[in-house]
Amino acid sequence: MAAAYSTGEPAQKGGARIGVHSPRRFVAHYGEGINLPGFEPVGDEYPIIALEIGRTHLRLIDEEAVYYFGIERKPGDPLWWTQKAYLHPHNLPYIEARPHDLGVTPVVRYQDRMMAEGEQQFGIVEHLIGLQDRINRTNYEQGVAQYFAAFKQRYVIGWMPENELVALKQSVATTQFFKDPDVKVGQYDETDLTRYIDSRQATVRDFAAVAQVPAQALGANAISNISADGLAALETSKDRKVSEIQTSLGESHEQLLRLAAYVTGDDTGAGDFSSEVKWAETSARSFAQTVDGLGKLAQMLGIPPEELWSDIPGWTRERVERAQRARRTVQAPGFFSEEPGGLGASGTDTGVITSP
Repeated sequence: MAAAYSTGEPAQKGGARIGVHSPRRFVAHYGEGINLPGFEPVGDEYPIIALEIGRTHLRLIDEEAVYYFGIERKPGDPLWWTQKAYLHPHNLPYIEARPHDLGVTPVVRYQDRMMAEGEQQFGIVEHLIGLQDRINRTNYEQGVAQYFAAFKQRYVIGWMPENELVALKQSVATTQFFKDPDVKVGQYDETDLTRYIDSRQATVRDFAAVAQVPAQALGANAISNISADGLAALETSKDRKVSEIQTSLGESHEQLLRLAAYVTGDDTGAGDFSSEVKWAETSARSFAQTVDGLGKLAQMLGIPPEELWSDIPGWTRERVERAQRARRTVQAPGFFSEEPGGLGASGTDTGVITSP
């Protein structure tokens, strides 16, 4: 699937309830009545209407309320929903409507990419299915060859065993004797499996190139004994792909947070378009290399060190805030002074070495 969905609906005590929905059971229709014919609604922030198919009921969501319908007889195949028998009012009895009065359909769409022509509908997996089928076929054929022909097989021409017992003795004997001088004995060589292995490795490399995933992560034996800088260079394409996906998902996260703020009545948060999602650092660069680069940014470009703390690998937002509070506490007046109440005051064992 090329999209997933989340909803933000009013909850009890003035809160917002955020729900996550699988695209297998959820669909949303985007577009406005003022759009010209032939134009796709790729820029719409919220859909016109959304539908969720549950086990025993349907949920229809629009700009005013959430409508519930029961399901008397559910089709075994989702494609059968187009049949009139399943869409008949007797099969979908109306249950109730729960108004939310938000003015918009509270559904946020998550996409791996944001494309102007709707190319994201194919997702990031569909174009890899053909390559995966090729790998599966190669593995199957290799398994068949390995089971039946991965060993030497002997044959005898001009001789027929009298019974199964004689045939069994000849098959397990290390030396075979025949009276007829015209009998010919030979053997078939085992099947060479390296062709299958090379074919699979080539397909894996194609898979890695199309998917923008490092080949070594898929088991390809193309590299060995590589340095940290070389490993980071090999993962450049993956980092670019991840950055593209993070940009799209981050925009959806921000939209969902604005929707939740609007549901709870927080007009300031609902109109906040300056906040952004901060993703964890997962690149292959070493910790020392990253910290050295951050130090050079602070020293050579004059960037405040506190602004770079969030870029330290493994540091979460909570840890950055704790470090900032500790920094402000240390820099507070009287923290290291000899004044009463300070950590360096006489008569108190603070465990801190004070400067003269």
